[in-house]
Amino acid sequence: MLAIKTENLTKKYGAHVVVDNVSLNIEAGSIYGLVGNNGAGKTTIFKILLGLAIQTSGTFSLFGEDTVRGYEKARREIGSIIEIPSMQANLTAFQNLKAIAISLGCYNKEDISSIIELVGLSSKSDIKFKNYSLGMKQRLGIGATLIGDPKMLILDEPTNGLDPGGIMEIRELILRLNHEHNKTILISSHIISELNKVVNSYGILRSGKLVKELTSIDLQACSRPMLRLVVNDVLTASDVLRNKLKVTDFETYPNNTIKLYEMTDRAQTVSKELAVGGVLVLSIEHQDNDLENYFVSLMGGTNND
Repeated sequence: MLAIKTENLTKKYGAHVVVDNVSLNIEAGSIYGLVGNNGAGKTTIFKILLGLAIQTSGTFSLFGEDTVRGYEKARREIGSIIEIPSMQANLTAFQNLKAIAISLGCYNKEDISSIIELVGLSSKSDIKFKNYSLGMKQRLGIGATLIGDPKMLILDEPTNGLDPGGIMEIRELILRLNHEHNKTILISSHIISELNKVVNSYGILRSGKLVKELTSIDLQACSRPMLRLVVNDVLTASDVLRNKLKVTDFETYPNNTIKLYEMTDRAQTVSKELAVGGVLVLSIEHQDNDLENYFVSLMGGTNND
């Protein structure tokens, strides 16, 4: 079942296209990472889903609901943090969450205490929000999304600005919410190495467009080490690879390029057998397509701030 589905979702501000025909498929029970540089459209998509902005065109559904009344019903099952968590500076964690729960009409003292324990702030119960570290503020913000026990959480850059210890705490909390509390989680970030530790599926945004949607398994396959060859004859080279070297895990591309995912540590042997088979190898290089480089290439550059 899809928790969220968008079809050609578009948002324009005047002539500026912020979200450009984005079609997402987010499975219930998954942790889905929306990845892109600042300005890629991540927050705008979240705002549309939550009713904080209206799309210019395109459609979306929440838990199968795609009407105004249906959206109202579905959004009661979604907790969210958009940008910076908003809390009262002079209140404690319990007081802040109590105020939010009362405003939502679902205050229960035991539930609030359980949330505070879940996000790891029980030992900080007497500290006012203004004296919290950034990591504590983010954890309390996630706690606020849990009020009312929603089925899904939408978290906009929850690790932004955190030190490695704070990032680890948020990561472990997200995994616990998904694995132990069955929360579907839609999370945005540009910290690829951290998303990779928690996410099942990804949507890659660049300048408002969805570049690619893939699972974590797909990602591992795309970022495998390989030998990249440029030859004078792709067809003959393919025959040599299959029949002489007995390899099948390779792909051919335009400009006489082959990407070989086997024998990646035996470039000399590959080059020699191709030469014996009558293939001129114009270039051969080993590439370690690590996840960071793969994402950066999809997002169109290195400006991930």
